Amino acid sequence: MELSLVWALGAIWGGVFLLMKLAVSTLPPLMAALGRVGIAAVALLLVAAPQRTVRAVVVKFAPQLLLMGILNNAIPQGLMAWSLGRIDSGLAAILNATMPPFTVLLAWMLPSRTRPTAGSLAGVALGLLGVLVLVGPDALRGLGGQVWGQLAMLGVAFSYACAAVYGRRFAGMPPLAVSAGQLAGASLCLLPLSVAAEAPWTAHPSAVSLVAIAVAGLLGTAVAYLLYFRILALGGPTRLSLVTYVIPLFAVGWGWLMLDERLSWNAAAALVLIAVGIVFVNGQAQTAVRWFFAFRKGG
Repeated sequence: MELSLVWALGAIWGGVFLLMKLAVSTLPPLMAALGRVGIAAVALLLVAAPQRTVRAVVVKFAPQLLLMGILNNAIPQGLMAWSLGRIDSGLAAILNATMPPFTVLLAWMLPSRTRPTAGSLAGVALGLLGVLVLVGPDALRGLGGQVWGQLAMLGVAFSYACAAVYGRRFAGMPPLAVSAGQLAGASLCLLPLSVAAEAPWTAHPSAVSLVAIAVAGLLGTAVAYLLYFRILALGGPTRLSLVTYVIPLFAVGWGWLMLDERLSWNAAAALVLIAVGIVFVNGQAQTAVRWFFAFRKGG
């Protein structure tokens, strides 16, 4: 059951890169990020409003949820929207998959050090090698628009890693409260930034961009969070981490199917290196192999 949900969540989050690329075609990046996060926040707050326990958690931990929203939504969504105006959605998803190596490095550097294993370090090296393979040719020619877009997506992955480390303090809290609270906090941060920097009232979004934002908010953020926690309840963090391997595959596939994007040799090589690196970082090489063959047999 949870294997089907893993593939479903991977397909949803892989598709978000395509949706956001469509959105930023006629929308400023911060406005696009605000639209996605704001729609999801409203949807989850409406679900959470009747639940007294959830409301109490949101109010009590509002400052912490605000910081979590900045790290897990405001910064990465803003950078992602800006980046997708410059690079292919498939490349963005591959770079986004560098989050686990960043998480290992952060956990090691913080005062409460989590000593990395040899496998984790090997995974970090493979993930960083994948990034170098992906951005190396452009970097050698100097920093251009595409390289900056790729670096922005590395910023997205790093911000997600910071959120993963900081988010440990929310263990045991109602998932709906944490999700709704952080999305509301991110919306409050993105709103004044978008107004000040982009004058959103001057934008002329197309119908395609508006539909893309709505789907990214409702399906790609609000529903995805609920699906995320369903997988966690059924299969635990081991099963859930496999979503990270699936997202780039779907993102590249959606980009090829819908936008006629082409996967270059260096992007394909980077995808393989990063995927193998994530397996080592999570210490789940054997689990991933068993999961793959189980899926081929019908899961």
